[in-house]
Amino acid sequence: MAKKRLSDLIEEESNKTTESESTIDVTASEVKEVNQEKTTPSSNVDLDATVKELQKTLEKSQKNEESLRQQAKEFQSTIAKQDKLSQQLQQEVEEAKKIGDLQDTLEGLKQELETVRESEKSLQKQIKELRSTLSEKEALTERLTTELYAAKKDALQLAEANTKLTAEANAAQKFAAKQPLAKQQTAKQPLAKQPVPNQSAIVQPKKNYSSTVSYRKSYSRPTGPLPDTQPQESDNSSMWLLD
Repeated sequence: MAKKRLSDLIEEESNKTTESESTIDVTASEVKEVNQEKTTPSSNVDLDATVKELQKTLEKSQKNEESLRQQAKEFQSTIAKQDKLSQQLQQEVEEAKKIGDLQDTLEGLKQELETVRESEKSLQKQIKELRSTLSEKEALTERLTTELYAAKKDALQLAEANTKLTAEANAAQKFAAKQPLAKQQTAKQPLAKQPVPNQSAIVQPKKNYSSTVSYRKSYSRPTGPLPDTQPQESDNSSMWLLD
């Protein structure tokens, strides 16, 4: 629009200048014709005045044309600046759009971060519960281990007591087996020399049940030395309890 208006103004001024010049030519020709017909001093003065006025008008028109050209240059410079400013504004609009997209992306990332934090809280809660359960399991395992050790210890004591009772039973059997041999040797002696035993003086062999009673009541570990006739297999069978 500015370029078109400027060109219109230049065209109008050019037309005015052309019309003025043509008018000058016509007037001058008319004056020449008049001068040819009538050459009076007053006519010459009027002609000079007209020529001077026309020269002034021409100079003014030339100045106006130069001014218009200068304005046209300024308008062109302004238009160039406006174009440059428009491009800058367009770039700013594009950058603003990018910023808007970045803001949308930032909002999405914030939501994802919030989701991750919620998941982290849930996982921490689960870890806490698992640790509590693990502590309970460890306490239960420790208690069961202690009870198992005590049970093994009691079983070992029972096995040792059983071994002692077995040894005592074997010793009693051997002692009982030796009694018939002694009776046979006594029977072979002469009857005259064999005294009549007093029934009240005969002492019957007694079995030692004190260890059995003590074992049943207190399950105490025997402290005395075992007999030499203790079977070796009984010791081996009781050692598995300590494994």
